[in-house]
Amino acid sequence: MFAMSVAIWLLSSFNFNGFTENMNDSFLAYLGKLMSPLFSPLGFGDWRASVSILTGLGAKEIVISTMQVLYGHLDTVLPTVFTSVTAYGFLVFCALYTPCIAALATMRKEYGNKMMFTSLIYQFAIAWIGAFIVKIIGDTIFTNTSGSIIEVVIGGAILIVSL
Repeated sequence: MFAMSVAIWLLSSFNFNGFTENMNDSFLAYLGKLMSPLFSPLGFGDWRASVSILTGLGAKEIVISTMQVLYGHLDTVLPTVFTSVTAYGFLVFCALYTPCIAALATMRKEYGNKMMFTSLIYQFAIAWIGAFIVKIIGDTIFTNTSGSIIEVVIGGAILIVSL
């Protein structure tokens, strides 16, 4: 975990021009900004949250370590980034997506590349759908908004297909 924290710090401190004091211009920010549109419908489209999910492939414990490095003081910053509903969605996503790179390596060894990639995509899709459903239901119950018509239609279609 320490090595991953150092790697996160290095990637968040450098860009193509060398050392940068602005983390938003770093290699890590660039990668996170590429991934963040995928998580925006779930309510955690911030690039730092996206990077935390990516580093969680190393081990789930690294998600919090990455957030600590990128956000700083979590107790004061996270309430400004996550609502209670999106925090639960993030938790559901982290609980359901691919366990770790070691599990993927074992699957590759035992079952081959095709099964490993199928499992990776399947688990990621299940996690995304679970977090999306949490967001729709949570927004409806706790914020007294039913979300956009598109969210409700997509959520309803997901529920119907999953039955």
